[in-house]
Amino acid sequence: MLTATDDGQPVGTLEFSLVPGTSGAVPQGATITQEAISQLDAQLSFKEVRFTFDVRVSDGVLTDFETITVMWWRKSTLCRY
Repeated sequence: MLTATDDGQPVGTLEFSLVPGTSGAVPQGATITQEAISQLDAQLSFKEVRFTFDVRVSDGVLTDFETITVMWWRKSTLCRY
């Protein structure tokens, strides 16, 4: 779960978003809610990859962000002949 606090000025809700930041890129298909980062594209062909990007939160006036790294592992398929 993602958490952020607000001073209440202006009155409203906090909006979370994913942005590339200065050191990475948001994975294709990734979305964010207050509960989690999700919807990573299931078509990723990488066996293991790291994505570094920013999670941004804003109340419409003030904005803050945190740079995070997400590691993705794709389960390998074993074939026998």
